[in-house]
Amino acid sequence: MLRDKRHQEKVIKECANHEIRWKFSPPSGPHFSGLWEAPVRSVKHHILRVIGDEPISIEDMSTLLVQVEGCLNSRPITPMSDDPNDLEALTPAHFLVGSSLNALPEQDFTDVPHHYQQLQQKQQLFWKR
Repeated sequence: MLRDKRHQEKVIKECANHEIRWKFSPPSGPHFSGLWEAPVRSVKHHILRVIGDEPISIEDMSTLLVQVEGCLNSRPITPMSDDPNDLEALTPAHFLVGSSLNALPEQDFTDVPHHYQQLQQKQQLFWKR
């Protein structure tokens, strides 16, 4: 279907009708994407420093990435109002789930040797970075 000329013309026409423009972003050229690649670069940079050379299981990596996603989607973008008593800020989570993400504060695990606590330590080190 992707190689069919009629189908390609139909897709191009439909995209033009809806003013959709495609931007080519090759995997080896994240600098092509600009602003929306900055958080990806930041995550890669800090995750590599937090994990280091230590081997990590796929389950631990998945858990850590979900926690990092929560950190990134909780960062403030702008105040919600001009009222100085309103402390809530607009976050990326507002666009994703319609409200801010609420996580309970966790104990500081930066010096605890247990497996789960080590994973929490990595997430907390990422948040500090």
